[in-house]
Amino acid sequence: MKKIKGGVTAPQGFSAMGLNAGIKKDKKDMAMIYSVVPCTAAGTFTTNQVKAAPVKWDQKMIYENEFSQAVVCNSGVANACTGEEGMKYCEEMAASEKASAELKTAVA
Repeated sequence: MKKIKGGVTAPQGFSAMGLNAGIKKDKKDMAMIYSVVPCTAAGTFTTNQVKAAPVKWDQKMIYENEFSQAVVCNSGVANACTGEEGMKYCEEMAASEKASAELKTAVA
């Protein structure tokens, strides 16, 4: 594997940002990776029978959409065993991001 300088923003047209959304005290806990144009996305998912709402949401986004334009990630919240409420949160996050930039968003 070849290591490329620049991390997730190395490819032309990609940008990223991180911020403290209040999940963790005094640390960045949320990030977004954005592509200027919709691009091919892929995911690696658990084979466990029990899947958190964001895993199910991401699987749906990857399997049902030809392209993605943004990925939102959080750190410090398991998001597991949340059921319908967890899926509602995924939908709200995706709708919020899409409304602000007209994107197809995957929530991780």
